[in-house]
Amino acid sequence: MPELQGLTFPLTEEKLGEVIAAVRAKTDLPCPTRNDPPRLTLSSSPVSRHLAIQAYIEAYEYNFTGENFFNVKGVRQNQSLFRVLEVAKRVIRESLPIKCVEAVYLGIYCTQSMSDIERLPIIFNSEISGHRYGHIVLAVKYSGKLGAIGLSRRNELMFKAWGFDTLSDLILNYKQSYEKWSHKLNKIKLGTLIPHEGCSRVNDVVEWANTVISSKGVSWEDVDEQIHKKARQLGWEPKEVSKPPGAVAKARSKQADVVGTLPKKDSIYSKISAGTETEKDMDSNQVHICLSVCRPVCRSVGLSACLSVCRPVCLSV
Repeated sequence: MPELQGLTFPLTEEKLGEVIAAVRAKTDLPCPTRNDPPRLTLSSSPVSRHLAIQAYIEAYEYNFTGENFFNVKGVRQNQSLFRVLEVAKRVIRESLPIKCVEAVYLGIYCTQSMSDIERLPIIFNSEISGHRYGHIVLAVKYSGKLGAIGLSRRNELMFKAWGFDTLSDLILNYKQSYEKWSHKLNKIKLGTLIPHEGCSRVNDVVEWANTVISSKGVSWEDVDEQIHKKARQLGWEPKEVSKPPGAVAKARSKQADVVGTLPKKDSIYSKISAGTETEKDMDSNQVHICLSVCRPVCRSVGLSACLSVCRPVCLSV
């Protein structure tokens, strides 16, 4: 359209009104292309479905306008799953440019009937040159490994191919991608697993930020530990084997009793410490006792004779 050529942005209110009026006056403009979601079934492999859904999302143009075309309300407040799916249907129907939030909505919608794929929203808060940015992706887990679905102005910050062993590995990859673009990662927010169709919880609230992990001024080892803890809560990693209450204290007490007990009179330990042991004393049974008990006793009481005699005997066997 000639009316749109030579425009300089930002437009004044008057010029913007003229452009809108010119566009509305055109009756021969082609209809915008509608992006229909891929038709996928559980008979196809999860990897192929993952790739097809990501390709579908990337078919949408990224919204560079700074304004949202859809009332997604961001992810600062939780929403019902029903509303998320309804907004996704509107995005499909209108096929306008989208941002990362709408991409996650589409990812949830497209995988809603795929019970073999678990979905977890992840929010990243980053900073560069004093400017703060928020971003969200949808982590997906199937066949024991993880990947991600999303959209961003940077290729490294959206899609992640399936193959990550742990949630920690996936998030670490995003951290490295942020560092590539000189962003400092300040916070990581992990949501809750999103239920599938056939579940009575379709009206449950989707929690976008159930767990908030600060990475600003914190070592990555500490952040990594919290991510693993969250993964265990989700059932994505085996839980730590917990000992019964008092078991640790009891074990320590037993060990202290063994280490702190002095040798009995006329025992092999006292003979070794006095240097009076004989070959008869050092039979195989006594040697095993020496190995298991005598050396700890030597360490605890510091008997020089024991250290000089008992340890070489123990080491020789």
